[in-house]
Amino acid sequence: MKWWNKELLVMAAVLGLAAHWTWGSDKAIEIGKVPAKIREALKAKWPKADIIRAATDEVDGRTVYGFELSEGSGRAARRWFASFNPDGKVRETQETLKPADLPKSILQVLQKRYPGVRAPKVEKITESEGKLAKVTYELKFAMQVNIDASGKIIEEKDLDFEEAEEE
Repeated sequence: MKWWNKELLVMAAVLGLAAHWTWGSDKAIEIGKVPAKIREALKAKWPKADIIRAATDEVDGRTVYGFELSEGSGRAARRWFASFNPDGKVRETQETLKPADLPKSILQVLQKRYPGVRAPKVEKITESEGKLAKVTYELKFAMQVNIDASGKIIEEKDLDFEEAEEE
């Protein structure tokens, strides 16, 4: 086997594992098979978004529809994940942020509690929508720290060696 064939096999295996870890038990679904109510809610919420991937999962006995979305192109492209309940309401969104894009209150908590941390991986997680929306920020470095929008630390846990290596 030529060296580049081996590299392609390794890369395909890595991408396959990454896809499995990202989507877990979700099942891919064609966008045309997503109920119209969900598609309409998605387009109303993010009219310029391109759907990269759609999937379903069972949560508390209900089918939840998840979408990997993007908007724009190149370095300015925005990518995020959104899931919808069967009634068409947003269940959750997750978006990767740069540490500099964190609200000041979250940055202050991070700098005060973890002064040596320079570039954590940051996810903004929004559960529900409208007045019911609950925003938390998940920061990963040698630890995983979840902080609510007011700056209160909700959870802190040490990451094992493999989890920390991924970050």
